[in-house]
Amino acid sequence: MSKKVLVYAISKDKFSGSQKMILNLLKTLDNKYFDVELLVQSKSPLSKKAEEFGVKTNFISFPENLKVHNESYDGFRDKSILGKIIFFITFLCYSFKISKFVLKNNYDLIWCENPRALLSCTFLRFFRVKIINNMWSIQKSKLLLIYIYLLSNLIIVETNYQKQLFKKIKLEKTVEVIYTQIDDSVIKKQYNKSKARSLVNLPQDNLIIGNLCGFRYMKGADLFVEIALNYINNYDIDCYFLIGGCNKTDNLRNSKYILNKIDKINNRFIILDWINDINVFYQSIDLFVSTSRSEGLPGAIREAACLGLPILATNVGGTKEVIGNKSRLIEFNDNSKEDVINKFSSKINEQLIKIKNQNENIDKKTKKNCHDKFIDNDYNKKINNTLKNLF
Repeated sequence: MSKKVLVYAISKDKFSGSQKMILNLLKTLDNKYFDVELLVQSKSPLSKKAEEFGVKTNFISFPENLKVHNESYDGFRDKSILGKIIFFITFLCYSFKISKFVLKNNYDLIWCENPRALLSCTFLRFFRVKIINNMWSIQKSKLLLIYIYLLSNLIIVETNYQKQLFKKIKLEKTVEVIYTQIDDSVIKKQYNKSKARSLVNLPQDNLIIGNLCGFRYMKGADLFVEIALNYINNYDIDCYFLIGGCNKTDNLRNSKYILNKIDKINNRFIILDWINDINVFYQSIDLFVSTSRSEGLPGAIREAACLGLPILATNVGGTKEVIGNKSRLIEFNDNSKEDVINKFSSKINEQLIKIKNQNENIDKKTKKNCHDKFIDNDYNKKINNTLKNLF
């Protein structure tokens, strides 16, 4: 008899990297053994694609003061004691509602997209339902890691770096590393550079340095802007800096500090809003830069590497598991921000000189490593065997 599996995800208005991973999971689970359904809060690109694939989708909306904003529960705006008490009670009621739904429909396993989804499944730990927490993000709070460990039958992480966080507090027993896979359509659908740039009205004849960070603080959007300003003020190569994946809800979108910096770059900083065909972005640029302050297993870096783009990145989270070439990694610390900006600018100049001179600039070892781990990997087999072993 097949086991009923509920994948519990957070609704988002854009089909982001994490949403792609959820859809890939829904497609991966073997329907001979698993009857899989999706639970989200509202209609979204993920729910639409899941339904198109034939996955039954359920909806349980968040109460108003539990609305999710920037992947966090947006319930602490009221800092008063009464506000916190109301938030806590509301959260308990919502958790009870989730638990009631899961038990009523006799699910055998609930797969939680992240710790926030997991927290609302607290009551289920006292029943026979198996709970998996899929920890794609980096969580460094010891208290939260302990709570995740106690609530979950199994914790699936996507980097050895994440597993080490549990190992440091001696709670790695139920933690398993399974590399998530990137969508191989990104590297199959090719444009030439001229065509890609024409589709999004980018300059045809200049070198372009791109970062797919949107205007998000944790993705280092502010750092990328400052690197662009520093480079243009101190180096001679005529180039453009392109920031992609922007969304109106990004937490730095309206930052006056950032916008003032961009104004000083003299039209050589380009903002590209969200585009569905991400291959257009990658095919338009000459150098990919990641300035993230925190990463799990970075999807954009993996995609860029599989396409053979030269990459420079902050050495955070699981980035070094993707980029084996240490010369392309830059140690990051907000306390030494100026030094980081100067190092990035110098490295960017080195890379652009190689590109202008038409030197081979593809890190073939990194490209092969990414293909082996994140495209040709036995992800489907590992996921299905892992779930079977829970029963």
